[in-house]
Amino acid sequence: MADDRQQRVAAIRERLRSDGRRWTVVKCALVEALIDSCGHLSARELHERLAGRYPQTDHSTVYRTLHALADAGVVHTLGRPGRVRYGLADRPHHHAICAQCDAVAEIPAGEVHGLLDATETRTGFCFSGQSLTLAGRCANCG
Repeated sequence: MADDRQQRVAAIRERLRSDGRRWTVVKCALVEALIDSCGHLSARELHERLAGRYPQTDHSTVYRTLHALADAGVVHTLGRPGRVRYGLADRPHHHAICAQCDAVAEIPAGEVHGLLDATETRTGFCFSGQSLTLAGRCANCG
């Protein structure tokens, strides 16, 4: 597991550097926090996770860094204004979001690949590079 974490961080670092972007301590810490969370976190939650190790990092730095990572395609956003969460975009996946409690589940892209191919054929739309978001109710909300 630690090897996978290190490989993901290294791949993201190299992706940013190859695009001419800087790799900073805060970027590294945010990427590591998102990997460790195995999901999607708000900017506030991410700031709280960084505060113990990097108390000098303020909210605005976290927001700016998240926006820079999103611009680079390293993270993506989910949710609506005031309830935005961030997740890593280094592995293709889709999302299921609970309409009641906002819980998020990741769906590996391979699990819906056939459905998207069939939909592309039927509609003429192209879904490559896009993320599918399904709304429903999680097991806890029934």
